Amino acid sequence: MFVVAAGFFSSFLLLLALGLVGLLVTAVLDKAVGKERALFLWAFVLVGGCFLLRPAAPPPSNPQPKPLDLPAALDPSKLGKVDVQVFQREPLPRSDRNPFEEQSDTHALPPERLAEPDDVALAFPLPPTVPGAAPSARWLYRGAVPTIQAGDGSKLPDVPDDGFTAWQPEAADVFDWVMQGGKRYFIYIRAIDDVKEGDPAFDRLKWALVTKEGLPADKSWGSLQVSLAAIGPDDDAKKLVATPRKARNLRVSTVAASEHEQGWFLRRSVDNLYVEACRRAGSPRPADLSVDSLKSVAAEMATVGTKGNEDGRGWTRAIEALELALAKCKQPPARDPADVLLLLIEAYRAVHDETRLLAALADYLQTGQGATSRADGATWAGDVFLERLRLPDVADLFYGRALKAQAGWRGALVGRGDALSAMGDHAGALKVYRTAGDAGARGELSVREGEALLRTGDVAGARQAADAALGANSFDARAFLVKGAALYAAGDLAAAREAFAQAAVLPGDGPAGMLARRHRAEALMDLGLTEWRLGHGDAAVAAFDAADRALRAGAQRGRSADETVVPELGRALVLLSQGNVDAASESLDRARLLAPGVAYVEMLAGWIARMQGDPARARGRFEAALALAPGLSELDGWLSETRLGVALEAVNAGKPASDVAGDFDAAARFAERAAEREARRDPKNQDFAVRTALVQLRALHLPERRRFADALATAEAVLTRAREERRALAIKGYCNYRLGATDAPRYDQCLRDFQAVVDLQAPEGDRWRAYAAACLKTVKRWLALEERLLEFGETKLSSEWATIENHGIRTGPDDGWLVFRDVSRGAGATDDGSVTDVTVAARARKLFTKRTLEKVQVWVSVPKTDRDGAAANNIVFGVVAQPLSDGKGLAKNQGFGLFYDKGKVAVRIGGGTDPAFKDGEMHRVTRDGAEVDWPDPTAEGGGVMVEIERTGDDGTEIVLRLGNQQVLKDRVPAFKRTAGDFELWLGGWSNKASNWDVRVDNVRVVRSK
Repeated sequence: MFVVAAGFFSSFLLLLALGLVGLLVTAVLDKAVGKERALFLWAFVLVGGCFLLRPAAPPPSNPQPKPLDLPAALDPSKLGKVDVQVFQREPLPRSDRNPFEEQSDTHALPPERLAEPDDVALAFPLPPTVPGAAPSARWLYRGAVPTIQAGDGSKLPDVPDDGFTAWQPEAADVFDWVMQGGKRYFIYIRAIDDVKEGDPAFDRLKWALVTKEGLPADKSWGSLQVSLAAIGPDDDAKKLVATPRKARNLRVSTVAASEHEQGWFLRRSVDNLYVEACRRAGSPRPADLSVDSLKSVAAEMATVGTKGNEDGRGWTRAIEALELALAKCKQPPARDPADVLLLLIEAYRAVHDETRLLAALADYLQTGQGATSRADGATWAGDVFLERLRLPDVADLFYGRALKAQAGWRGALVGRGDALSAMGDHAGALKVYRTAGDAGARGELSVREGEALLRTGDVAGARQAADAALGANSFDARAFLVKGAALYAAGDLAAAREAFAQAAVLPGDGPAGMLARRHRAEALMDLGLTEWRLGHGDAAVAAFDAADRALRAGAQRGRSADETVVPELGRALVLLSQGNVDAASESLDRARLLAPGVAYVEMLAGWIARMQGDPARARGRFEAALALAPGLSELDGWLSETRLGVALEAVNAGKPASDVAGDFDAAARFAERAAEREARRDPKNQDFAVRTALVQLRALHLPERRRFADALATAEAVLTRAREERRALAIKGYCNYRLGATDAPRYDQCLRDFQAVVDLQAPEGDRWRAYAAACLKTVKRWLALEERLLEFGETKLSSEWATIENHGIRTGPDDGWLVFRDVSRGAGATDDGSVTDVTVAARARKLFTKRTLEKVQVWVSVPKTDRDGAAANNIVFGVVAQPLSDGKGLAKNQGFGLFYDKGKVAVRIGGGTDPAFKDGEMHRVTRDGAEVDWPDPTAEGGGVMVEIERTGDDGTEIVLRLGNQQVLKDRVPAFKRTAGDFELWLGGWSNKASNWDVRVDNVRVVRSK
């Protein structure tokens, strides 16, 4: 409209000018040509001027539009600097933006960092008994570490001492004697006819003295002069049994042989007994005896050897006689040496001489003509390789030769079953045992069948087989062990304790007692483990000590190939239950030295290393156990945990996750294998499948989206098998939440997942339900919030701000800051201000209400000195949230704020419950009786973050923070989430002439939508 009016006015002025010129021309030419002619000529002048000044049309062209050159803080057509970390917790800088969010002045908060789901703990690997379940069935021993106390007064059954009594020499075994009055009188013969001890003729004369034979030609028996020491009767001799040389000088005298007509007797040493046996067989010289006589002598000496005289020297003499008999068998006339070889094989077994035993077996196999002989020989050879040399694969070959020579040979079948069991094929061993039982004497094989059933995990079958064996022989120690082991694996510890106690207290005499002594150490070890699980600390320690004594006294392991009996292992378990992990580790190190190559000992060492916070050492021990027992399925879970622990420890130490990708991948593979094995064993148990998802969550070497997608897929696979698996639902909710950063609809799905966990029935105090409830609350609250970042890049404040500028202090934007500064840089404030008459303030209205306020953050920079850097800065400046007020200052007795008060920290709470602040006035904050200083801005990056946060379900709790320190937390009952306007108040007051230079930046408001 203005342009049109201006055009009309311009045309009017132009016509007016032309008319005035025309009048002037007419006046000049009037007298010469007249008015009419003058006007006519002027008309021609105008027409000519119009022709000369006519406008020229521009040439035609196609206009090319250009983009508008508009100054803007952010070009909406460009992404600018994109922050690819979409899962960050802190807000983006003003120059950045999240490419997945719309651009607006108010946007959703960055995703809250939810706590990761808790781990699914693995059960403690309880120790197996002997016999025990095989590595593939070790799931039977999952449990918890029992808690025990020393000095609980628990007792152990009385174990018979005869089981540990070694052979002790008597007086007759050490000293010679004579008969006086029908009683023995012990003596020590020093010389005979001046021939002393040590002379080769001395022993010959002693035998001549005793037998009255073999005397020299010029001597008679009665004329022999005997120099002797008189010891005395049994009671006196017993005192000198341990030190026989002391008796050599007691009451020395020389007597004639005829003085003791009742007879002279030589001590019962093994050598003397050997000579006596040879004499009874026909000659004191073994070389003069026949093969049958030598066999008789060997039998007597074998009996002496079984009693343990002189460390089993009787077996040495028996072997000497049998080897001589074997040589005579080859002399003409030659005879079949099979019977001698059989006796020689047994003697070699007794002295554990495997080298000569195998040689004798080879001879026996060559000489044996019948199928039975060949089967016997091959079976015995297999027993040597199995029991003595621990080579079950070689033993199985010999058992196969025996069965080839004699089909269905029972001894070979039993041996093959033992060999298969030692090689870990317990199902095959069970089949062979049952085949051997079909050949006869099934009752004797019930124990072995029970052991095989236990090792395959059939606890009920093992117990039935043990009961069958005890029905055939109620003193079978091995059967008691199998029964107790089955009860122990089934968790019936009281009954297991009774069975092990019965095996431990069996008498040690007779044939049955020999087996009882053989298994006593195992029974005591198993009894100690049971007492430990029952929490009987004193009884457990006593049992392990008794097992140690039994082993030292010569108790032997049974022929079963199980975990080695090591009492030091039991002591380590007791220390572990008492909470002394370091001492338990030291005890276990000693157990590893005593029993190298035992899988369970290595596994427990790994568990203890994990308890000590050393995942690298735990990994080494678990891998050592896996090398010893590849089928030990219980190791998969522990290896997964430790490999993951090693990887996370490296990442936490600053190492790139890609450098430990192998550990992350191995952790996932072990977790997956553990889940697969558990699914085959018990499809209803989802523990290991859930653990797989948790391992995938922590695979930091993979992109975040890949990690959460993998874990989500695993959780969903679990839910297809168990729809109400709370743990899988919680993991699914967590994964959907994390994936929601790039796929917003997943936020709604995560709410449904967490809600499903909360809705499912669960035991009281269930941690997964509590986790889901906490996550559900956090996510709902986060989705209901939005934030706004207030910037000060314009030349003046927007209309939503109101300012109070009194006494020469002004406020407004300046280079991105909101600055509170005095107008006169030298004069400062022009008058005194107060809480009711503030010097300066900026009030932001409509940022939040009483219902929507959640958090306010303001970056405040207040110099602690004046502009000259000398005097203290004596102004008061605060960040306040208060009801909307028309007054100039703070709302009376309402609102809450944090203040810089002349270098100190002060707060104001209106309507609070803290007695120190409930009056609504401003009070300085004290700590330990001293006022708190405001942080130095030069040491805090130029300023400090002031934060006011509303907490609690009803919003009545207020938290004031300065930097990362909580200044005050109070409850304001009137500040409920109800209607009412609120404002952000920034400002303060000072005395006259105080300089102002306060800067505010990064005003962030979080509010409910």
